[in-house]
Amino acid sequence: MTPTRLPMLAVVAAIATTMGWAVADIVDNTAQRSIPVPWSSVITVGACAVVLAGWAWNLRRRIRFDAGPVDPFLAVRSAALAMAASRAGAVTAGGYAGIGLWFSADLGVPIARERALICAAGVVVSFALVAAAYWLEKICRLPGDDDESSPPAPEGDSDADWVHPHQSLRGAGAPAPDGSLGSRHGL
Repeated sequence: MTPTRLPMLAVVAAIATTMGWAVADIVDNTAQRSIPVPWSSVITVGACAVVLAGWAWNLRRRIRFDAGPVDPFLAVRSAALAMAASRAGAVTAGGYAGIGLWFSADLGVPIARERALICAAGVVVSFALVAAAYWLEKICRLPGDDDESSPPAPEGDSDADWVHPHQSLRGAGAPAPDGSLGSRHGL
């Protein structure tokens, strides 16, 4: 997996802002009413941000202070969740921003002012979701995976050094506990 880049999230948010503006305008022109923006959607995104931040804090605590290693599958799934959440947060931030900008043209109307305020709160909690997701993804990275300047993986059999998480790491050609060399060596 490639680490999330903040410029990519900014591009996603900018595209979603344009789409949010367009959707608000299309709904207004075709349905002759403004697009509804409920507080419940903002609360839901905020709850997701809080849960993800709690997950990141708990995983960070387990990595730093617990004696046992973290299950690699848990770390990979957490990283995948973080990547999905950062992109979802960018899309929702952009959507709220676009709809909020559309409502900001009529701030003299009370309902438009209220919906623009809801959209502003939505942008804030969406940024909180992106921040929590980015933090969780950063926690799940291995040392040395922080930048693209790390040396590429060697060519050849890429899974030759792969060890199942529930197996112990034995030296190459070392006998298995039952005395055989194992099925990987064809013996």
